[in-house]
Amino acid sequence: MPAPRARASGAGARVAAIAPLNGHIYLTVGESDEFDLRPPTVAFSKALTAAGIGNELVVLSGGHDGIAEHMAAIVKFLAASSSPRPIEFVI
Repeated sequence: MPAPRARASGAGARVAAIAPLNGHIYLTVGESDEFDLRPPTVAFSKALTAAGIGNELVVLSGGHDGIAEHMAAIVKFLAASSSPRPIEFVI
């Protein structure tokens, strides 16, 4: 079993924890999301980009349940961005 790692705190630590996922983050949200998730999802994507973490944001027409017709694009992204090695993700 590997030795426990010291954890940094704050936003820098969260960005460092997410960094191994660079290019492996795919975000979708409905333009008219009933739970008003579009603004925070767009802000999260911009924050990731500003931190140098590649991500793909797709704003779909419709509301919260509009993902079914987009599933093929999601699977294609996941297949293209999959890694042959496990990614350690610690927050």
